[in-house]
Amino acid sequence: MRRQRTTTGGPRRVRRDRIRNGADYLRWEPLLCDEQRIRLAAVPAPARFLGKPMPQSLDVLSFEGLSRLWSVRTSEELLVVGASVLFGIGRDHALYDAPALQVAGFMNWLTAELQRVNDLWNGIRSTKTAEESMAGIDELAFGAFGIADWYARRMGMHNHDDAFSTPWPRIWQCLRNDTEEAEYRKRLGKILTDKTRHK
Repeated sequence: MRRQRTTTGGPRRVRRDRIRNGADYLRWEPLLCDEQRIRLAAVPAPARFLGKPMPQSLDVLSFEGLSRLWSVRTSEELLVVGASVLFGIGRDHALYDAPALQVAGFMNWLTAELQRVNDLWNGIRSTKTAEESMAGIDELAFGAFGIADWYARRMGMHNHDDAFSTPWPRIWQCLRNDTEEAEYRKRLGKILTDKTRHK
């Protein structure tokens, strides 16, 4: 997820008293100079956000919650969707009235956690044979729904909602297991084929 920045007017030093709350943070963050942006990026996660304790990680989310975060495209969407999936808070004025440093800390934590989670998913890689590439295997990427559909079929579920309500680490682990097993079968098949050829 890349946080959208605007280049209108270019980066500049914004007076500290202009960034008081969440609304100010969203308004001014894209326009900050590099030094200010570095300082904001170093703000740690608050112990509590909007009166609720911060979770230890995004591992508490269902696959639906994670897929909603995957759809985020802007900083404001990250704040709103993050508060919604983690705390059940919608687009509430409290988000925009929250102290700017709390918002910055929450956004920093959420961005870092999303990067960690994305690295886990991207780490599940299956090798492609030349034949699979020629047949168009790269076109078989169906996004979050494709993962939920695969998991529902794997588990004999008749409703995709059951897959989306599953904790995402469970789905990730199943996909990792199946991918590793498929890779093992490919290696074994190649070894047996080579063995037959050399008889």
